[in-house]
Amino acid sequence: MRTGERTLLIADIGGTKTDIVGVPVGGDALPGSEVTTFSNSEFSGAEDVLDRYVAEAGNRPRFACIAVAGPVVHGAARLTNLAWNLDTRQLAKRYSLDGAFLINDAHALGCVVPRLRVADFTTLVPGAAAPGGTMLVLSPGTGLGMSFVTRTGNRYRAFPSEGGNAAFAPATPEQLEILRFTSGELDVVRVEDLCSGPGIQRIYRFLQESGRYRVSDDDIRISAVPDDVRTAEIVASAISGETTELCRETLRLFIEILADVTRNSALSLMATGGAFIAGRLPLRLRAQLVGTFGSVFAGSVRSRTLTPDMPVHLVTKPCPVLEGAFWYAMEKIGATE
Repeated sequence: MRTGERTLLIADIGGTKTDIVGVPVGGDALPGSEVTTFSNSEFSGAEDVLDRYVAEAGNRPRFACIAVAGPVVHGAARLTNLAWNLDTRQLAKRYSLDGAFLINDAHALGCVVPRLRVADFTTLVPGAAAPGGTMLVLSPGTGLGMSFVTRTGNRYRAFPSEGGNAAFAPATPEQLEILRFTSGELDVVRVEDLCSGPGIQRIYRFLQESGRYRVSDDDIRISAVPDDVRTAEIVASAISGETTELCRETLRLFIEILADVTRNSALSLMATGGAFIAGRLPLRLRAQLVGTFGSVFAGSVRSRTLTPDMPVHLVTKPCPVLEGAFWYAMEKIGATE
């Protein structure tokens, strides 16, 4: 990027990593190959990550749009699963910006969903989306991001949601058991406490302590690894050809919960425009989701009359949060110039 060029810094700050890219204001695409990724564990705050990027890029931006894994209220945000805070006024002052914007990461996904092409997703549940129907967006990762998209006239508009922090509602006797199990650890069991990466670890512990499945030597090894890598170890075992019974059943129950949460959320919003699941975790589970998600999603007899044709898609487009933040910023910058 040329020095002095009118630039926009786009960042996606999640619970474990941060992706950042700089683009010219007025562009129509993100240079995916230029995205820089930082591990949040190496920094003490969001500004430290941004400082590093700006210093290494050698070009101070004129605008910034930061997508965060947490609610944004009155221009301020605190990450749900990381004790980091951001404020648009402080960002503008710190980097001498003409404009600074914060957006929830799932909200950013909602901004890009209407722009997706067929090549940008894999269909998990086939169906015919209602033209102009409400669209649901779910993103299980360190937490569970959620948003929805509505259409008025020719314009789509995305809205943030904190549905991931709603109380978990079990849909099967086994899910009721895991709710009771998790209630022993948490005062209130939220949807994202089970429908997320950390939720996979809770499911794994529940099944291990249930005594229903054989605990192998590999399971003992996985149980001993640090929390920040245990989900990845469980998933890697579950999708490998040498999976343990415990890891396989953990993945089965996680997908069941994800499908139930998707169906319930879609019913709450009457998301006749379809549901979109995004994130690095579901992408790793692509083969398993394609194989089993649909049968679980269609399992509720009562919901079949309400969502018989509603499709569910897995977003495969690279860096969709960054692109959604880009389009959100373009709209904001256009409104102020």
